[in-house]
Amino acid sequence: MQPLRRHGARLLRTGGHSPGVRGRHGGSGRRSHVLVEVVEGVDRLREAASALRDAVDDPRLVVPFEDEQERRNWMYWPAPRQGVPFSDMTADQQQLAYGVVAAVLSLSAYAKVTTIIGLEEVLREMELGGRGRRRPDGLPRDPSKYFSTLFGDVAGGGPWGWRFEGHHVSVHVTVADGEVASTPLFFGSNPAEVRHGDRVILRPLAEEEDTARA
Repeated sequence: MQPLRRHGARLLRTGGHSPGVRGRHGGSGRRSHVLVEVVEGVDRLREAASALRDAVDDPRLVVPFEDEQERRNWMYWPAPRQGVPFSDMTADQQQLAYGVVAAVLSLSAYAKVTTIIGLEEVLREMELGGRGRRRPDGLPRDPSKYFSTLFGDVAGGGPWGWRFEGHHVSVHVTVADGEVASTPLFFGSNPAEVRHGDRVILRPLAEEEDTARA
C-alpha cells in the first residue's frame, strides 16, 4: 500500500455573491480563498473509485479520458452535469461516492464538503420559503444534485480521472504515472454563516474567510 502524502494548503479563488436573507455569501462581493488539504494516496483512491464504478451500472458514470473538453469542464453553480447524481444512486452507492471524496480530501476538508452540501436545504428554505427570492432559472436547491464522474479506465494502468461536483463544490483529480494532480478544486458557501437569532451557529469556511481577510 502506497503511503498517504499530505499536501500543503491549497489556495483557491472564489467569487462573491449578493448577501442572503439569513446569511451572507462566502465572498460578500469580494474575492477570497479556499484553504484545503489534499491527502494523496493512489492505491486508496483507485480502490474507492473502482468500488464506485463496480457498483453503479450507469453509462453516464464513465467518460473516455481522451474527452478533454469534458474532463477540463468545471463549474460551481447548480446545473445538470455529465455524471451520475446522488438522486440516481441508492444509499449504498451514495456512500461509495462519498468514499471517493474521503479518499482525496483530508478529514477537515471532507467535513466542509458535507456541510456545504447540507446548506442546500438552508438555501431552499431561504429562497422558496417566503423569506427570500426565488431562483430566476427555476432550478431548486437540492443536496441530491451532486454528480460523480470517472474519466478513463480506473484499473487499466493508463491515466484516469474523477470529478465530484455540484453547487459550490468542485473536486477533480487526475492520476498518471502513479502521481495525483488535484486541480481544479473549489469550495464555496452560501450562506457564509447561519444564525440563530443574533448568534452565528455555523461558518463552513470560517478559516478560509479569516485567512483571506487577514
